[in-house]
Amino acid sequence: EAVLPEATIESVEGETDGTSVSEDEVKKAEEDLEEAGEMPENVKPAVEKPEVKKPEVKKNVQQIKAPPKISATPVAQKKVVEKKTSPQVIPDGWQIQLAAVSSRESAESEWTRLSKRHPVLQAQKYIVLEKEIQGRTLYRLRVVGLSSRDVADKLCSELQSQGLPCLVMR
Repeated sequence: EAVLPEATIESVEGETDGTSVSEDEVKKAEEDLEEAGEMPENVKPAVEKPEVKKPEVKKNVQQIKAPPKISATPVAQKKVVEKKTSPQVIPDGWQIQLAAVSSRESAESEWTRLSKRHPVLQAQKYIVLEKEIQGRTLYRLRVVGLSSRDVADKLCSELQSQGLPCLVMR
């Protein structure tokens, strides 16, 4: 390693350790320093700067997806078909509920089964009513259009005597 000699300059006109330094020599030394720019690799400064590590910064960054590109050509779109339920028309008169099942198809097939087993039902009109109860959809199978409470009670009693539970309602 090369070591630079130490020098002190008190003033241009003054003397230190018996030598005088002229103004031209000072300017020359300053010019030499400017031309040197950086210190050579083999020369270490008298005081080294301590290496300071930058603190790590952690950030919670969510990846955001870019919006889809819009093209000039049309893209095939799926057609969405909503199931529209029309208001159910309930015939006037008394009714007899025969079953409550989990699908419309089950209610229809139950009517077919019951009307074959109980011939008195074949002359009656029926309806399947959709009702949502506690987040579940039920399909109620009912005999409808009965003219009076007495007529409904008699029909329900006859069905009960044949082992079919039922409920009279208005």
